[in-house]
Amino acid sequence: MKKIFFCLGFFCISLKVFGDDVTASVTNAGIGTTDGAITLLLTSGYAPFTFLWTGPDGFISTEQNIDALAAGEYCVTVNDLYCGVANLCITVEEELKNAISDLYFSDLVLSPNPFTSGFNVIFDCSTSGNYNFVLYDILGNKIFATQFAVNSGNNNIPFEIPVVLPEGNYFFSILDEGEHTISKQVVSTK
Repeated sequence: MKKIFFCLGFFCISLKVFGDDVTASVTNAGIGTTDGAITLLLTSGYAPFTFLWTGPDGFISTEQNIDALAAGEYCVTVNDLYCGVANLCITVEEELKNAISDLYFSDLVLSPNPFTSGFNVIFDCSTSGNYNFVLYDILGNKIFATQFAVNSGNNNIPFEIPVVLPEGNYFFSILDEGEHTISKQVVSTK
């Protein structure tokens, strides 16, 4: 009888999910966007599993994999059928994304760069439409945004900033109607 309890106990313990049994794949968010994602991989434990995610700005989810995430730290507690518990915290970072391929834009130039009060946005575009032009500070905070009707072909659009900016590095992004983005760093001087 002792052997049966020992084997049953060993079987239950070996099937539990523990911290080393949970790993994650992270897709970082674009600057100022909520396009990050986390995919969990469980290598042990016994289904069914429960998940409890917490994150920035009161984020809560009970899904295994989460998406539409802003930058920040997300923590999950995983429980399995036999009370195995694993905790994992993952950071989704902000990054510049160039999701617009050469099919949308080519030869993006910001001139002058460095700039004082504005610059020209020079690019070739394969698709006409309304595009958002956005300037972000180095922390990803939106400084100024405007929308332009863009024609296919060569474009040279003045981007004038109505406020005086401190010297430093900034990021300029173009976003199309389909949420594609291309970004480039620019430098402000007084």
